[in-house]
Amino acid sequence: MNRILAIARMQTRQWPLALIPWGIITAVLGANIAILVIIRGQGVELPAQQFNGVVSSIFFFVAATYGVAMTQLFPFALGLGVTRREFFGGTLVAAAGHGVLTAAALTAMAAIESGTDGFGVHLRAFSAVLWVSGNYALVFLGLAAVVIVCAAIGMFAGTVYLRWKAVGIFTLSLLVAIAAAAAAVLITWQRGWPAVGRFFVDSPAAVPLIALPLALTVLAFAGGYGLLRRAEV
Repeated sequence: MNRILAIARMQTRQWPLALIPWGIITAVLGANIAILVIIRGQGVELPAQQFNGVVSSIFFFVAATYGVAMTQLFPFALGLGVTRREFFGGTLVAAAGHGVLTAAALTAMAAIESGTDGFGVHLRAFSAVLWVSGNYALVFLGLAAVVIVCAAIGMFAGTVYLRWKAVGIFTLSLLVAIAAAAAAVLITWQRGWPAVGRFFVDSPAAVPLIALPLALTVLAFAGGYGLLRRAEV
């Protein structure tokens, strides 16, 4: 257990990477708010809601961070005598902590944005998730689940690279693209998009927010650990 916690602490040395998307969000939203304030000052009425998707950059950076952790830190940790199970467990603990902290920050910003009517300009960046559920506890758990599943996907991709290098990553990307395209064609052919929409609308909010991300997390972690046990460094 001590080694697992030590690996988790080692992963926190990558904290500067976690700040990059927050810097991007601050710059983009700051510019967006300033522009909207100027437009309103010129007498132009602003739309009731203005969506900005820059917050999604956090999730991409999370996946990249944990992909780098597997490809760069894993060989180093092995050289220190850490086992594969200990390294994977420590990285998993770090991902869980990262998910909780990020979800707390995003939920707090969603509450602030909602309470100030989109920072006074009807902006919807952090609070867009409140369209799924107005329950802040559920939103917090859902955001934590999404961050953790992104970390799990990054870890899985990193283990694929360790096992098969660039060929493995290209092959995995191709298979995912083919599977997504095939699913879209099949659903369209069966005229199933209304049923897909009803599933997300009629299901309890906990299903798309928590259950589905956690299911993907389990699959990604299981696949990643299985590959890590056979990876050569």
